Amino acid sequence: MDARAVQDILNMDHSQVIAEGEAAEGPDLGAENLEVNKTLRLSLVMAQAIEEEAKRRGVKPSVLMRGWIEDGLRQSAERPANLSVPLDDLLRAVQQLARPAA
Repeated sequence: MDARAVQDILNMDHSQVIAEGEAAEGPDLGAENLEVNKTLRLSLVMAQAIEEEAKRRGVKPSVLMRGWIEDGLRQSAERPANLSVPLDDLLRAVQQLARPAA
């Protein structure tokens, strides 16, 4: 990104984004390469579990969480839009029904 593109972004009217929560028209800077920060509140227990899992895998926690989000989005996109029961719940129910009664 060159200095002119950065200046264009800084000079944009961001009131539409703030007011409507949607992206305002701006210069096309290759959105697939842009990164934004998002804040996420986690319980202390969850944050610690993420830190431990990231350490176990040898990656940063942000890399681990980004991967989980990408996987979730991909799985969500592969599900039919009219599916009213989450597939994981349905599979769990079928597995329980398939177990022989004791």
